Amino acid sequence: MLANLHAALNPDAAESSADADATLGPAFRVRSRALVSPVGLTGLAGIGKTQIAVEYAYRYVDVYEGGVLWLDGARPLEDGLAAVGRALLHESHDEPRSALVRLTWDYLRQHPDALVILDNLTNPTVLKTPMDGYGVFAGLPCRMLFTTWQRDLGPFRALEVAPLEEESALQLLLHRAERPEGLGKDHRDHVAAKTICQLLGGMPLALEISGSFLRAAGEVTLADFAERLRDEGRLPTVMEEGEALPPIDQPVIHAGLKTAFDAQYKILDDETAKHLLRAAGQVPGMDPILADRLGLLTGVSNLRPQGHPSPLASALQCLYDASLAREYEGDCVWMHPLVHEFAAHLTLPDERPDFCRRCVANLADAFEDLARLEEQCARRGIERLQEDLLVGLSLLSVPGHEDAELDRRLQSLLRVMSRECNTLQSWRPEEQPAALAQQLHYRATCLRLHDLAARAAARLNGMGEPWLALRWAAGRMLPALERTVAAHLGPVQAVAVLPGQWQAVSGADDGKLKLWNLGTGMPGPSLGDIGRPVTAMVAARQGGRVVAGDSAGALRVWDRSASGTDLMAGEQFGELSTRVWSRLTQASSSSTV
Repeated sequence: MLANLHAALNPDAAESSADADATLGPAFRVRSRALVSPVGLTGLAGIGKTQIAVEYAYRYVDVYEGGVLWLDGARPLEDGLAAVGRALLHESHDEPRSALVRLTWDYLRQHPDALVILDNLTNPTVLKTPMDGYGVFAGLPCRMLFTTWQRDLGPFRALEVAPLEEESALQLLLHRAERPEGLGKDHRDHVAAKTICQLLGGMPLALEISGSFLRAAGEVTLADFAERLRDEGRLPTVMEEGEALPPIDQPVIHAGLKTAFDAQYKILDDETAKHLLRAAGQVPGMDPILADRLGLLTGVSNLRPQGHPSPLASALQCLYDASLAREYEGDCVWMHPLVHEFAAHLTLPDERPDFCRRCVANLADAFEDLARLEEQCARRGIERLQEDLLVGLSLLSVPGHEDAELDRRLQSLLRVMSRECNTLQSWRPEEQPAALAQQLHYRATCLRLHDLAARAAARLNGMGEPWLALRWAAGRMLPALERTVAAHLGPVQAVAVLPGQWQAVSGADDGKLKLWNLGTGMPGPSLGDIGRPVTAMVAARQGGRVVAGDSAGALRVWDRSASGTDLMAGEQFGELSTRVWSRLTQASSSSTV
């Protein structure tokens, strides 16, 4: 018996529900009194929790001799019980609401072999709250399953529903679009289909809507739709096409994604968490967003009062508990791409310039406090601080967001940090507590950044450590020099800049190739070890390939475009009778670029 379940079984449920049998079967098919305690399916709106519950109800209705009873968890429990009572009567008697509630309560008390499913339960604690005249709902002997956005379920067991893996996401999208040929890795649609799945973060609801649209609009290619998601936005595109779908193409339980996210956002009772989410939406890029960066932009402290978590950690935990942050570990916060886009729209267009300027001002204020700058640098490293400043500058670069004074303050800090990055990479405050302020004072004085030099001097005076007050500077100061960076163990012989990517690859006598971020001077991982000194290198103008030559005359090609994010290991494709020499750019024998 299925009572009060009005959703039909989705023919695509096997792909879109992340396998309900694997998710719920072990917890429910075992006839054990220990498993009577309610079980909650948690996860982001649109991730497929309801779909899994519907799939499970249809698949295992015969296992539960007392039947499967479906309640709308977003409404008061009494309303859900009354709705089930009407379904149990199988007649349209005009029974009082209280009589219907009593009927269902007594039925569940007498049928421990029944399963109750509460969908979209806003607050799981209501299951432990006594109902007037009845008792505690969770105390009923029947099995219980509920779906919720909350992650912290207290005494109840939680089963988290994750986004679909790439293969499952591809199958769902292409099956729904009736373009199964795209599953073939050699097919022209395969790469575009993978891109769509990545842009939508493996979210079943978004993939179903996109697949249904592509099926109806047969002339739209997968590549064109991927570009539309990039250009017009993922969330607006999915919302627009979801609302336009005919009823036959609607997912099992379809609610507008923005409506679902709005409801999820409203359950947050922490204003600081809401503020962090709004700021996260303005930060370019997203996987992951750095927690400390959010704290700096919002002015939320990461300092822990004795015996308490920091305000920043508490607010981020609220986002995680509400499933608005996919993961939260250390300094990293992962958000689903559609949540990130939703967060961006929480700040209205006419409010966005002032909001972003306030965020940037918080960042500038924090870094001009030299004690706080030292704490951040000691814990996170000078490269992360440069990236923070670049994010702040990017917020000011949006048309309409400009602020000359804020730009000047951030640029001054970035110039000094960039020039001293190589020196401060290995700074240990416990050994040289005054070194950071000393180097900033020196460099700010040389660059005639008098405000910053004065702040550094005040910090040094307050530390009680000996320091050098620069009166005049000798030596060649190169205004065009941005930074000096080092990571090789031998002289650098070749450098190639990757066109349009703000990255460079260097090769040295240590035989290693290293990737560099030219915006921060931050070295990436070693891309490979040729085993012989690298003597020449050149980057293709298009396609992401780099060709390297070594002292033994071998040539190797390294292809970035093949993997999309990182240079792939080089294949030797040629060999000369002598070593390869090419003077491509200035390098030095001190292992620096």
